[in-house]
Amino acid sequence: MGRLNEAVTTLSQDVPPVADNIEYRITLATLTQQAGQNVEAARHWSALIAVDDSQPAWWVGLAIALEAGGQAAGALKAYTQAAQLPGLSPSLADYVRNRMTLLQAG
Repeated sequence: MGRLNEAVTTLSQDVPPVADNIEYRITLATLTQQAGQNVEAARHWSALIAVDDSQPAWWVGLAIALEAGGQAAGALKAYTQAAQLPGLSPSLADYVRNRMTLLQAG
C-alpha cells in the first residue's frame, strides 16, 4: 500500500485540467479509489464525467466510490446511468446490475 499512496501523493501534487489530460485523470481517479480515498476518487470521476458523460466505465467508477463512501442513493444513480450507456463489457454490466439490485433492496 505504501507505493500506492506514494503514487497518489505524487500525481495529486499538480493536477492538470481534465480536458487536456484525460488519461492522467483516469489514472488518478483509479489510484485514489484503490487507496480508499473515496471522496477524492468521486471528485475525479465527476470531473471526468463533466467533460464527457458518455463513458460508462467512468460512471461505474463514480458509483463504486460513492457506494464505498456510504452514499447509496448517489451510487444507485451512477450505476443506473452506466447501465443505460452502450459499451459496458458483459462482466461489468452484470456487476452493475447486481449492485443496482442490492442498493434498490436497501
